[in-house]
Amino acid sequence: MRKRTHGLMLCLALFFVIPIPAFAANQVNTIDIQALIYGDGTIHITQVWEGDFDEGTESYIPMNAPDYLTISELIVSDKNGSYDNVQDWNIDLSFEEKAIKCGVNDTDSGYEICFGISQYGKNRYTIAYKLDKAVSSYSDRDGVNFRFINDGMNTTPTDVTVQILLADGTPITQLLGI
Repeated sequence: MRKRTHGLMLCLALFFVIPIPAFAANQVNTIDIQALIYGDGTIHITQVWEGDFDEGTESYIPMNAPDYLTISELIVSDKNGSYDNVQDWNIDLSFEEKAIKCGVNDTDSGYEICFGISQYGKNRYTIAYKLDKAVSSYSDRDGVNFRFINDGMNTTPTDVTVQILLADGTPITQLLGI
């Protein structure tokens, strides 16, 4: 019994003495999303991300979208100002080459909105874009088939708020999600 007690005490002591490496990982604490729906079926989306970004070169939002959805008017900014929009986003560029830049990367299943992390540590990013022809007419009502947050993101958020409004500011309060 005494050997077990000494062994347990030794294990506990080693646990506190041996350095355990801390693995840096990007953590998005909050994403606040506002979607404004216009009469022509266009949706203007603004996302505000707050979190700790400690590794990698970029963050991205995958859009596994049907062919009818197109993104335009992409603007990304942080506390230092707006990012340069790059026509052909290259995922293989370095941290420095992606800094203060954003763009759309075409993938086999759609595309990704990408932006350079630009500075490690606590950051707040604002991502705004327009989805053309996002609202569709169905036999019984109009609707949108779009995921604001999905499991393919490289930084999954802890908390998300979504506010959906008509262009005149009227909130959409009746939603049906499946």
